[in-house]
Amino acid sequence: MERVILRVHHIDDLPAVDAALHLASQLAEAGAPVVPPARPASVRADRFVATAWPLGQPVSDDGADDAAALGRTLAGLHAVVPPVDLPAPGVADRIRRRLKELDPTIPGEISGSLHAHAEAALDLLAGLPLNAAAGAVVLHGDAWPGNLVRLDGEHRMIDLDDLCIGPPELDLAPSLVTYRRFHRDSDRWEAFVDGYAGNPDWVLAGQLAVVRESQMNTWLASLWSTSAVARDELRHRVLTWDVDPSQQRPWRTI
Repeated sequence: MERVILRVHHIDDLPAVDAALHLASQLAEAGAPVVPPARPASVRADRFVATAWPLGQPVSDDGADDAAALGRTLAGLHAVVPPVDLPAPGVADRIRRRLKELDPTIPGEISGSLHAHAEAALDLLAGLPLNAAAGAVVLHGDAWPGNLVRLDGEHRMIDLDDLCIGPPELDLAPSLVTYRRFHRDSDRWEAFVDGYAGNPDWVLAGQLAVVRESQMNTWLASLWSTSAVARDELRHRVLTWDVDPSQQRPWRTI
């Protein structure tokens, strides 16, 4: 019996859900290392819509082998010729929305830092190449080991809602941020770089790190009124955002 995982969305999201489902199918058919949908169409029920996906085996994200696998899988995704037009990265809209929803009780120095870094991130996003002639490729949009699984003996990406087009460095920046800000395991980082085996612009990836950091930290700010742990971690991240990460206590996952 086929084992599947169901993803459930509100019915208002139906157009976006069906578009993402169709895009994932087309990319899988084009040879992209993504998990294809188990069913070609969504299922509607009352106020909800569901999609079915094959159940893969998650990677552990605790060593160099997993980092190398993520690098290889991203390289495979970036090498695929897109079979259809792809959207621009949607992360800018996500950051803007979170800034508008910031809790008014967040201290000014913290909200000011979030806005300043977000502005830098949005400026970078606005200037990215979005066509193949300028070096843009198929992007996953949320490339981290939690979105990598093994299926039918191969590594594939899941959580395909953010598929888009842009420079490959935008997909590499999350791993760079994770290395610099969190685990600081050089073996894992070198394994990721070797696994990717391409020649990306690592300077650009470093600049685009602020996009990932702004995305993470504006999400963390959404927990301000409900989690003391999140408040303490956000304060630490803001205080250490613009200094050498190697000289500061690592950021913690929440």
